Amino acid sequence: MYSIIYTTVGDEMQGKELARELLDCELIACANMMKMRSLYHWEGDLVEDTEFAVLLKTKGSLVDKVVRTIEKIHPYDVPCVLEFEVNKGSSGYLEWIDEQTS
Repeated sequence: MYSIIYTTVGDEMQGKELARELLDCELIACANMMKMRSLYHWEGDLVEDTEFAVLLKTKGSLVDKVVRTIEKIHPYDVPCVLEFEVNKGSSGYLEWIDEQTS
């Protein structure tokens, strides 16, 4: 099984730092970042912010380690960290994920 971990960060540099740490530890094979607008309630206020969504591709067996690492190094007090299971995909790409992760 494979997974995509979704998280958000405040700016591109935070996303790069997070991705590089996970890549250096061989916990993920790839990270994609996209700029977006976010609206949410935080501490009683409605917040509208620019954030970066980060999609992290990994093996299912590494998800717990990825989540723990993100929670440890993430700049937010309460980071969004969600797993989406990947049930199917191109065999070559899934093999590449296996090769890139420990």
